[in-house]
Amino acid sequence: MTTKPIHATDEITIPLPPTEVWTVLADFRGYPHWWPKSLGLRVLSGGDTTLGTEVEINPFGGQPFRCRVEEIVVPERILMQYFGGFIDGFGEWRLEPRGRDTRVIYRLEARAHGWLVVLLGKMFNLAHVHSRSMQTVLKNLKHALDQKHHMATEVPSLEDSGKQPSDRLLYSKTYRKRNLNNSANPAIRGTMLKRQLCHALPPFAQFQRKLGRFPDERLLAENFYSP
Repeated sequence: MTTKPIHATDEITIPLPPTEVWTVLADFRGYPHWWPKSLGLRVLSGGDTTLGTEVEINPFGGQPFRCRVEEIVVPERILMQYFGGFIDGFGEWRLEPRGRDTRVIYRLEARAHGWLVVLLGKMFNLAHVHSRSMQTVLKNLKHALDQKHHMATEVPSLEDSGKQPSDRLLYSKTYRKRNLNNSANPAIRGTMLKRQLCHALPPFAQFQRKLGRFPDERLLAENFYSP
């Protein structure tokens, strides 16, 4: 038993060029960090290349299925095939430039099968159910890119000291933890803790800015970036 064809299109506009959006969208091994936990995404295979990567999605309260990357056009398109579960078909990521922004679109063309899914399809609009999940995915993608862009634009202010970090180690969790634990200077230790709170909690950062107590980046640069 199969349902009627499921057609769904969801999109979001991100204020970054397609090449920057692509770096996160094509990094499937990074998906578990920003995809909703409720979708239970797991990367099954994939090496240095995106083509052929397989992921499993096991949504909370639903049935698992798999997707495989069948085609890529950098930095424009990723074609996914749905298989190995209750749904068969294709999904497509597409990036379209809009001036300085990027229109990110995900299209689904698929059919679901199984008596339970067919029954649910008569009670619910499966395309709408899919779109609700994808809208959350798109918002999380934008948030992940916002964080990455925010951290990248902060590095030049640290480089003003003339002591440049290697491979942006400032934003490596291991690097932050190591320097935080090894720092014997209470002022530096406090600044590091405050800085992490500012990145994790935007309202805290705004409050600190109003008080004029935003973490002293130059203090960190002078103490952690020695030749």
